[in-house]
Amino acid sequence: MTKTDRRASDAVERHARRHVPAQIRISKRIRSLLIGVGIVLVAIVLRAAPSIPVILLGGATLALILSFPVRLLSRILPRKVAILLTLLVLVGVLTVGLLVLCRSSSGNSLAWSPPCPAWR
Repeated sequence: MTKTDRRASDAVERHARRHVPAQIRISKRIRSLLIGVGIVLVAIVLRAAPSIPVILLGGATLALILSFPVRLLSRILPRKVAILLTLLVLVGVLTVGLLVLCRSSSGNSLAWSPPCPAWR
């Protein structure tokens, strides 16, 4: 680092220490108006697409549930490997569950289907 570079970096550090960001003053009326507009916009979006809260809640729940095994495995393995292993176990459990469900319902599938029309 040259002498000029050091001077420039010192000047930037001094300026950063002295400089305090300017506060933007917003009146209570404008703040209330902005909050109200935000709530109305969120309500419009939720009314237009009512599945959004269900997807968000489901995703947050899944992330919370999967965070525990990932945290436990990340003590032993690198975090990326722990995430991959957790997802692979989840996919395996879902696959086995679907196979068991399909096998158990395949015996009763004839009872659920309507009778075939007779061919003349």
